[in-house]
Amino acid sequence: YKELLKNRKGVQKHLLAGTLHNLAVVHVWKGEYDEALPYCREALRVRRELERSAHLDIATSLSEMGIIHYAREEFNRSLQSFREALQISCKALGYDHPQIAQILNNIACVHYETGKLIAAHATFEESLDLQR
Repeated sequence: YKELLKNRKGVQKHLLAGTLHNLAVVHVWKGEYDEALPYCREALRVRRELERSAHLDIATSLSEMGIIHYAREEFNRSLQSFREALQISCKALGYDHPQIAQILNNIACVHYETGKLIAAHATFEESLDLQR
């Protein structure tokens, strides 16, 4: 009975994390980045509590967090989120996965916005190579 209850609570928390993440995404789509941030933070917190460190749900929330920080022009935080998402995604999916190319593209955009044009160029090229 206790194991069943524990599993049920885990499933409920997993659904909670997904719903929180989805609410963050809706706010991002609406351009409401300040409203999206707390939902994304909470989704990430719950997902980290539930999953092992290299779980793709964590990487997904980290990527969304990176997008939110990017839109708020918080480029250092954005880069940190994208880099952690990249690390987790590479570990879980392997380097040649299309999701890796998307994260690299996001990282390149941050480099571009911060005036690191050589890094931006190199990272865009790396993303492109994975897409070919």
